[in-house]
Amino acid sequence: MLLTIWKCDPDDPAGTRGNPIYTGFITNVRPEGNKLTIEATLFGRLLNSRAPGDVFGPGCNTYFTSVRCGLSESTWRTSGTAASADLGADLKTLSVHSTSGAGGPTYPDQYFAGGILRTGAGRATQIATIVASSMVAGVLTVKTARPIWADLIAAGGQAVQLVPGCDGQASTCTGKFSNYGNFRGMPFIPDYIEQHDVGAGSIKTPKK
Repeated sequence: MLLTIWKCDPDDPAGTRGNPIYTGFITNVRPEGNKLTIEATLFGRLLNSRAPGDVFGPGCNTYFTSVRCGLSESTWRTSGTAASADLGADLKTLSVHSTSGAGGPTYPDQYFAGGILRTGAGRATQIATIVASSMVAGVLTVKTARPIWADLIAAGGQAVQLVPGCDGQASTCTGKFSNYGNFRGMPFIPDYIEQHDVGAGSIKTPKK
């Protein structure tokens, strides 16, 4: 996940000033009660990345709502409400009520898997990756990769934002997002490619 830090007025945290003062990749997150300690690095995975950046394979070479993807998160974002009582005992299962947005209000199982959940504001903001989702008795239930803290969710309920997940497959890009024109993978590439030596008739052992 990318971390961007802006200079801003504490009384108006949404009003950023100028360019970001830091951009880097998050390498580790340690939950400590209601506090998250985040470790980030300036170059992130850059030195371990492939060159060229795109990988020859069936999976998409970009991520959901990126510039290359072309979709806008605001278009695909779902809103709902949740109260502290909607949080399960494992602190990772949350029931979200009154959902509305693209694809809703009833969503197929795993629609939000791989996506993002956001709730709260200011110091009470909580953000988590969604690992599973399903509709239970007309209520959307999501499971997150990390705990959601009940004392940071209002007893009377508060707004929740959900962003659907994308597994990078051509079928998902087509059937779920109708965005195949911007798909950045190679869905028809064979599992194995025969390789020939220049000027030789023999075929090397096929490799993936």
